Amino acid sequence: MGRWQPVPPCHLQIRGLLPCRYVISKFPIVGMSCRRGRLLPLLLGVHAAQSSRPPRPVPPLPLPPAASRATGAAIEVSVTLGGAWLLREHVLDARYIPSESMVPTLAVGDLLLLDKISLRLRPPARGEIVCFRPPPALIAMQPALGEASVCMVKRIVAVAGDEVRVAHGRLVINGRRVREPYVSDRMQYAMSKRTVPPGHVFVLGDNRDSSMDSHVWGCLDMRLLLGRPLVRYWPIARLAGSSRFRAALAL
Repeated sequence: MGRWQPVPPCHLQIRGLLPCRYVISKFPIVGMSCRRGRLLPLLLGVHAAQSSRPPRPVPPLPLPPAASRATGAAIEVSVTLGGAWLLREHVLDARYIPSESMVPTLAVGDLLLLDKISLRLRPPARGEIVCFRPPPALIAMQPALGEASVCMVKRIVAVAGDEVRVAHGRLVINGRRVREPYVSDRMQYAMSKRTVPPGHVFVLGDNRDSSMDSHVWGCLDMRLLLGRPLVRYWPIARLAGSSRFRAALAL
């Protein structure tokens, strides 16, 4: 066996076991032996510390190729457009009032934010204003209303099972005259008794004599309903919440 030889600090440094110029490795030493004047360390994960060597520079990450950047941008645009489409189709939508059929409650030019979720949670009730796609009977009278973007706005006055008629300018439901504070004038027409079938509602405009509604084309299939007005956000002077568009009918 040879004798122990000091190890230069540039090769192996072990603080505490050898003189202080040696630094301990972060992994444990398995064993050491000396033979013929040489130190033969048997180490597991022990590395030499070269304190005088400058740090190696880290090369910058390469930029992705132009094709990869274009693909990433296309994915971002697709996700954004898809999210906007889902929001408009199933959650919220903006609608414009084009006619005077709902005066004085809604005026021409009013902008509404439409709630499309609540109809899935609870059925429509009497006195509520709803938005819906034009029914086939109305499209047959006015083909221009068959465009996919057309949305109509009326008030529900009767639901499935109700008997509705108009007599002496007043609305009568189930044999009782209805008090409607949102209607300014009496109706100038009469309507014989009709029974609302299952899955349908009866809708009228608040401006009764200037409205193409159920008294003209019949009951509305509930599958055509799009949603309820959540807020009127324009014009600002007429800002109103959903409570403004609901009225409990006093039978």
